Amino acid sequence: MGMKEVLESPKSIFSTLTPEEKEDLQNHITLAYYKKNEFIFKEGDKPSSFLFLVDGKVIIYKEGVGGREQIIRMTKPLGLIGYRALLAEEPHIGSAITLEDSTVGFISHE
Repeated sequence: MGMKEVLESPKSIFSTLTPEEKEDLQNHITLAYYKKNEFIFKEGDKPSSFLFLVDGKVIIYKEGVGGREQIIRMTKPLGLIGYRALLAEEPHIGSAITLEDSTVGFISHE
């Protein structure tokens, strides 16, 4: 899925933007490619960007008692990743890792 499809999809959070806003936004998005089992961020990291999944699968999990992992949620394409920590201006409470090769869009919080 390319950025044009992401911005135009009715399932996208960007679907309500005007064509001018979409064009402006597209100029501020950076794409990053992750292989399977790569971390996007780790628990305790301070968020610096608004993240959304363009393609692939990502889980957000928290380290539990005795090192056991507790899955918080799974993100599918067009889903947001770690936005609660960004909005709260707090560190991430969990880690995000890819379940398959994935593409993530980054938009600076500025």
